[in-house]
Parts: sequence; C-alpha cells; structure tokens
Amino acid sequence: MGTSLVIVLLGMLVPVLAAAPFYVADRRREQEELELRSRELEAETTGSDD
Repeated sequence: MGTSLVIVLLGMLVPVLAAAPFYVADRRREQEELELRSRELEAETTGSDD
C-alpha cells in the first residue's frame, strides 16, 4: 500500500515538473519586459527635463 501511494504522488508531480521550465521562462520574459518598460519610462522622464 505504501509503495502504491508513493507512485500515485509521484505521478501527480509529473505534469508540474514538466511545466516548470516553461513557467520559469515565461516569468523571466515578463520580468525583462517590466525592466525594459521601467528603463524607457525613466529615460523619458530624465530626457524631458532639458
């Protein structure tokens, strides 16, 4: 019984582990976009002072 429970729990983890690299890559892309937007906004605000 204990072994079958472990197998079931590991089977439930398979989709999570399979999706993890895509989730991490998506989060990195979103973070890069946010940083780019903040840099553009910062450049606009500092450039308009002249």
